[in-house]
Amino acid sequence: MILPTQSSTTIEAQGSGFAQTHPGLNGAWSKLRTHAAGLKWVFCGKVALAGANAALMLLLAHLMELKLYGLMVTAIGAQLILSRVLILGVDSGMIRLRTVPELRERSQEVVRAGLAVLFRRISFLLIISIAIVPLLWKLAPNLPSLVVVSIVVGGIATALADYGYFYWLARLHYRTAAFVQGGTALARLGLTIATALVLQNYPLAVFLAYPLASLIYGLAQTVALKSKNGERPDRALMRRLLRYSFWQGGADVALLLSMYAGTFILMLAGEPAAAGIYGLGLTLSMGFIVVYQAFGEYLYPRIAHVGSLHALRSFLRNSLLATLAVIVACVPVALVVGSLVPKFLRAELQAAVPVFYIVAASFLLLIFECPLKPACHYLLRPQFLFISTALRVALMVILGFILAPRMGAMGMANAQLAATALSLIILALLVALNLRTANRLGR
Repeated sequence: MILPTQSSTTIEAQGSGFAQTHPGLNGAWSKLRTHAAGLKWVFCGKVALAGANAALMLLLAHLMELKLYGLMVTAIGAQLILSRVLILGVDSGMIRLRTVPELRERSQEVVRAGLAVLFRRISFLLIISIAIVPLLWKLAPNLPSLVVVSIVVGGIATALADYGYFYWLARLHYRTAAFVQGGTALARLGLTIATALVLQNYPLAVFLAYPLASLIYGLAQTVALKSKNGERPDRALMRRLLRYSFWQGGADVALLLSMYAGTFILMLAGEPAAAGIYGLGLTLSMGFIVVYQAFGEYLYPRIAHVGSLHALRSFLRNSLLATLAVIVACVPVALVVGSLVPKFLRAELQAAVPVFYIVAASFLLLIFECPLKPACHYLLRPQFLFISTALRVALMVILGFILAPRMGAMGMANAQLAATALSLIILALLVALNLRTANRLGR
């Protein structure tokens, strides 16, 4: 087993408030204000992203024909999945590898290596698209070609924009990252709606307008990063980044599956009505996923400032306390949503409220993964994240097919909560055992 030494990062420990001890109330208050300011920007970026996307979907539902709108929603989903496949953990791998000792003076080269890997995947995608699109036209002649182009362009644009966003997170420039994420979403909203209003006789133009803002920012950020240093990253560095990021990429894909597997399981179990109830409960709970993402994206880059195993223990202790505070702050929000939503639901949809409570509880519990993820990366064990997330999906499938036929949507919600809890326990045990082994070897 290869374990990191105490110098496994390049930035001094004093850069991370989570890895420090602040004596007295003044020090604790100062630390809280510092972290609250950074987290505020990440959360604002997420809120702007979610708000702009929600507004865009509502406006498009009003402006587009129902069938075309359904095709638009499907295309957007395909773009998101394609972007995750393209980036496949390279963003997280870039954040971690730019801080290991032997790469401390090559941090910018690590960033360019990530871009090189991403562009190779994009090139492969374009070659595959050129080969498959003619066949797709024969198999689905009614599918507009602009939709296929939109999916490919949108997947590329989102991957490039996300990489730029994580670049700013890696440098702890939370305000810039928030403006990048929220600003791109607002620009996408403006461009798409303007296109829908101006080109009403060409409704398919909306499919091309949607990814335009992300594509413009992604390409501009790429040019800026490449212009900082003209040296090309060597192949050994690219291979190392690929190996390291594979596990995180697999964990990201498994996370998406764990979020949406419930509806598929209920449909396969022959429970379409229960799938609708579960889907509504899931939709009502998505705000807590935004909290999970914002807190995780704030916390993860700070592990670069942890300089020893002793500092890692302090980081874990402080970040777990912060996690508990975040969860406690979210509980009243869940109770308010659960009490208000029934007033706006038809009688047959009231069953979604208890499902919402269970699914929301699983998402709140998932926030405990946020401090464990950076610990895994500090220990250079990203595979722990994949093991935990893949286990969560497997448990959801097994428990779902056992409980869903008997309990419907509530059975699936209970399966999700149990799978989340068990997978987090396994992840915590893996981190604790690896940390204990590192301590025993005196590293």
